[in-house]
Amino acid sequence: MPKQFNVSDLEKLLKPIKDDLATLRKNSATKDDLAALKKNTATKVDLATLNAHNIRIEDNLDKLKSTVETKMTQLNSTFVEKLDPFLKRVQIAEDENVILQAKEDGRQEISEKLDARIKKLEDIHPNSRHQTP
Repeated sequence: MPKQFNVSDLEKLLKPIKDDLATLRKNSATKDDLAALKKNTATKVDLATLNAHNIRIEDNLDKLKSTVETKMTQLNSTFVEKLDPFLKRVQIAEDENVILQAKEDGRQEISEKLDARIKKLEDIHPNSRHQTP
């Protein structure tokens, strides 16, 4: 004779299945979840619009970069044009200082030679008179 199950035995066998179903219901997406997901997901049209917008932004950015580069080039050119005369003056002054320093060095050398000659003459002529041996 086949084995007979009582209700409590059947409930024990069905408990893991009921628990699994409850877990699946709890963790599975519902129709409302799918609708919300669909609502918050970008469509092909949304992506195409976004792409077109990004292209416009990149074009505007390129134009802005070009404008800034042009303005900076103009500003640098103007700055260099105004600064160039001053730099030329500084260069001329430095060149003149080198020449004047060379002249001063030459004068110093001549002065030292003259001082040495005067010293010799003073040794020979103390009190502005010639000494005879």
